[in-house]
Amino acid sequence: MQSGNFSQDVLENLSEIKQAVRIPEFNRMLAYILLSGLLVPTFDSFQYFFLLDVVGISKFTFSMLTMLTFACFLIGTQLYNKYFQDKEYRHLVMMEAIISLLVAPLTLIFVLRLNLDWGIPDMALLIFNDIIRDVVGQFCVWIPTYVILGKICPNHIEATSYAILSGALSFRGSLRDWLGSIVNEQWVGVTEMDLSKYWVLVVIGWACHFLPLFLVWLIPTRESIAELQQRIVENKHRSS
Repeated sequence: MQSGNFSQDVLENLSEIKQAVRIPEFNRMLAYILLSGLLVPTFDSFQYFFLLDVVGISKFTFSMLTMLTFACFLIGTQLYNKYFQDKEYRHLVMMEAIISLLVAPLTLIFVLRLNLDWGIPDMALLIFNDIIRDVVGQFCVWIPTYVILGKICPNHIEATSYAILSGALSFRGSLRDWLGSIVNEQWVGVTEMDLSKYWVLVVIGWACHFLPLFLVWLIPTRESIAELQQRIVENKHRSS
């Protein structure tokens, strides 16, 4: 009996997934999430070793920087609610790319240790970069993404639809880590013992950061999402 119920649940979930991916706004957003994961490698593990072994910050300081990240998330959330919640989602993604372009030279200066030659303390530059990156990423990328996810889930299968998209976001992070490992192993060769070419990874990550802009047309517009929500409401009224 339990085996039969499990099989029935699986078939129902597959049917719900099939229903969800038929919605253009849903499958386009899903495609954007997954394809962008294949375009942007990340090298976060090497950043950790660079900060501790090259810059010389302590593990306690590193943990405090993590706490700063959560504070930046709160600031980014407030900024989105106050100034950006009515902006077009695609425009916010492009805004984040432009700001990243402007801030990227500061990261390269930090990695090449040029800031020390110019009398700029490591922590001042590191904190400034982290604040800009985390705050802007929150109100330009993360919050708009989850707002879209919440609005494009079809009626009666909201949980399944949201789980698919949220799972795709998590899988995108893994894809970027795997891609970063492949890029490093095949072409750069940075290790935790030899970080002399870490700046190359930083440049690669920065350059690839702009590739998803070619996919920005996949992100549903506010108008298309409003039309989808209207259809969802109409279908709900017909079924009730």
